[in-house]
Amino acid sequence: MKKIIFSNISYILFVLLLLTNNSVSEKKIIIELKIGNEILTNIDIEKERDYLIALNNSLQKVPKTQLNEIARNSAIKEMIKKNELLKYYNLNDTDNYGDQIFQDFILTLNFKNENEFKLYLENYNLNIVDIKEKLKIEALWNELIFKKFNGQVNINKEE
Repeated sequence: MKKIIFSNISYILFVLLLLTNNSVSEKKIIIELKIGNEILTNIDIEKERDYLIALNNSLQKVPKTQLNEIARNSAIKEMIKKNELLKYYNLNDTDNYGDQIFQDFILTLNFKNENEFKLYLENYNLNIVDIKEKLKIEALWNELIFKKFNGQVNINKEE
């Protein structure tokens, strides 16, 4: 009960903070939806859009409304994955896991080192911390799905 009350109070304070900061900021922050105890804002969707474009430049050719919908769906899926992962993992304890995945990711994208990748991300208003978090969530999600369903998959080698 206390957790629900604290969650609701936190949510109300956050909304009030957003409303009072609108006069200071140039962009309006709009709450798009709430998933569990987390909210998704238009800023989150813009950040996801930038992330997707940074990884796939051909998305720049997609109409803006369609791209925003893709980014919105991607952000929703990530929030759902993160909420589910929190039931099984302490995401703060898996930082080393995320670091190795990040290093492999940089090499896959043909960047020489982390600094070169960091400069590239700045063109999209992104930072390495956010990218590491996204990669960690995706890798842990894949691991969780594998662990849950590995025993249920039967492979017929003859077929």
